[in-house]
Amino acid sequence: MLREPSSKSFSVDSGLSTNVSWELGIPEDFKNLLSVTIIARNDNFSDGELNILPVLTNRKLVTESLPLHVKAKEKKNFKFSSLLNSNGSKTLDHHQLTLEFTSNPAWYAVQALPYMMEYPHECTEQLINRIFANTLAKHIVDKKPKIKSVFEAWKGNNSEALLSNLSKNEALKEALIEETPWVQDALSEEEQKRNIALLFDFNKMANEKAKALEKLKNRMLSNGGFPWFAGRDNPFITQYVIENLGHLDKLGALDLKTEPVLTELLTAAIRYSDLRLKERYEDLQRRARNHGLDM
Repeated sequence: MLREPSSKSFSVDSGLSTNVSWELGIPEDFKNLLSVTIIARNDNFSDGELNILPVLTNRKLVTESLPLHVKAKEKKNFKFSSLLNSNGSKTLDHHQLTLEFTSNPAWYAVQALPYMMEYPHECTEQLINRIFANTLAKHIVDKKPKIKSVFEAWKGNNSEALLSNLSKNEALKEALIEETPWVQDALSEEEQKRNIALLFDFNKMANEKAKALEKLKNRMLSNGGFPWFAGRDNPFITQYVIENLGHLDKLGALDLKTEPVLTELLTAAIRYSDLRLKERYEDLQRRARNHGLDM
């Protein structure tokens, strides 16, 4: 067992290699590190290697969440049904209960913006997503100037604010975070903060938006439709462009009066979509009549 030192012998001829394997019985409550030492020796010499390995559970961590929306001076009662009904499981073990609070839920949307900005392809979908992300980012900073100071603090590589919450957790350091899969979560969180700080640079936002808008303008076909890449117009992706511009307008992040290029694109795209919907409806009518149906 793991709590007691154990060994396994092996032999290998000179100039050759061999595979050595063994099975370990790991207690369910084992949470320490595993020390593995491999030593090869003959009558005159010996050499060895020592590795410290984390023992990871073969169970799956499942997170159940419940959004709690509460306005200022408001009282609400919430019922976490998943937690209350969990006693029926024979294999479930509770791990931890966490409450996260934010005074500005828009922050979660901010965290997703760099992902939208860093799409690797040049399809129409990703072009409009870049325009959406840059436009929304500028709108957020314009409405919440104080948030800019947070991003400025994240730009320095040595900033304490840049460290992920996982890296700051002293309890987790005992599990050798560098040797476990969770180190990637920590690195991703730090990289996410750095990317957010870079995203909310006004000059970068303006340049990225201008480049994406120029590409989108050149992508539009003469009939007002957009293709996925270069090629035939596609009603779905054209509606996707209209939808995203509509979201920005609804959020107040886009003033079409000051965006003549977007206004021109939107007008042509809506005209194209209306025509395609009309053609689709007329086609359905013809099909219905051919089958003796009324529409």
